[in-house]
Amino acid sequence: MKVTTTPKDCDKVNKIVPIMQEHLGPVINLVRIKLLAFVLHALCVVQTVSLHKIASAMPTRFEKRYKAELQNNPAFRYLVKEIADKPRVILYSSHDSEYNNAVIVRDMLING
Repeated sequence: MKVTTTPKDCDKVNKIVPIMQEHLGPVINLVRIKLLAFVLHALCVVQTVSLHKIASAMPTRFEKRYKAELQNNPAFRYLVKEIADKPRVILYSSHDSEYNNAVIVRDMLING
């Protein structure tokens, strides 16, 4: 069986490589990270796994910074303490309901 890659495949792999490099960079060299990214993409093509699921399992640099910023913010800590036992609604304007700041805030409110 001959395996071919299209520019669309390479584009998808290039999107996940920086995320993987951020998490695996100190442990695995770039060539192996790219190979692993192609393997993951191949699994996605045969619908064994989804790139969104893989990406969501690896927190981004932004997510880490935003969580740290919220944890160090006295106003946010006060808010968490005040609404801990009250019902709450979080409004957001992002088109993506899964990947946005409100999701991070929600998770931090739930997990304390």
